Amino acid sequence: MQEVPNINRTRRAFTLIELLVVIAIIAILAAILFPVFAQAKEAAKKTQTLNNYKQVATSMIMYAGDNDDLFPLANVTAAGGAILWNSAISIPQGWRPGTFSTEPRLSQDATHWSNSIQAYSKSYEIYEGAGMPKFRAAIADYGTPVRKWANSAVTFNGLLEAQGTSAIALPSRLSLVWQGQGKGNYEGFAISNPTLQCPTANSPCSFNPGGPTQSGGSSGSAWFGLYSSAWVYGKGMHFVATDTSAKFVKMGGTANGTTQNRSVNDPFAVYNTQGNPISIWNCALGSAPAYSCFFRPDSEFNYF
Repeated sequence: MQEVPNINRTRRAFTLIELLVVIAIIAILAAILFPVFAQAKEAAKKTQTLNNYKQVATSMIMYAGDNDDLFPLANVTAAGGAILWNSAISIPQGWRPGTFSTEPRLSQDATHWSNSIQAYSKSYEIYEGAGMPKFRAAIADYGTPVRKWANSAVTFNGLLEAQGTSAIALPSRLSLVWQGQGKGNYEGFAISNPTLQCPTANSPCSFNPGGPTQSGGSSGSAWFGLYSSAWVYGKGMHFVATDTSAKFVKMGGTANGTTQNRSVNDPFAVYNTQGNPISIWNCALGSAPAYSCFFRPDSEFNYF
């Protein structure tokens, strides 16, 4: 039997140069892959939010089907007949302490679109924008809630308040819901944007293509400035039409100063450098009050 000689093997460590090369390669790969991962995560949030908003729009259509084909209310009528057209409404109704959680305000807030379609949507979570920051109203009620509040980043086209589904000129183009608060989830509240101006109490208020919202008045529509940039995901935001077709739309605005944007796919006229809208396109027939062009139920999107 032959004896196997004992061979001494020596082990050589990495040199400093070799370690630096490996670290450099890892750093380069990370620099390449991290943006890809970030883009994939952003795309997932974008898709989730678009699906949520499509569910909101579908719930509104279902609501209309059970209510004489009329869309839900964009505003709330308070005791005494005042129309709260420029107010944010509690979601769910009654989470705020005091008079907001008792009658008659409890039932009044329940008529707002954000609460009335819950019989069909079964969820307030679909109002949220995935991955968006949260912001609050300047109130103390968050410290003593009666119940858990919900958040909302989606808004209802308030010009459609109580309008019949058959009154829409182009259902595939007219926005039903959209990201009308910009890149932010409003804690505890929901709004309609744009909204009908209804300053006169105890007077019917509705979209009127050839005149004011209220008899004897002079008002049209108003829009609430976005909480932040219209560049919610990438350089755009989501819109869901009255036929429930949902799409992501690139918005105007540049990085080179204020700019005017002339596009029938964009409701805003001027942006600042951060993509925050400064003004919105308004349209009127003759001497009638102006309504937001992009959101008019009778719009055929030929105003340019």
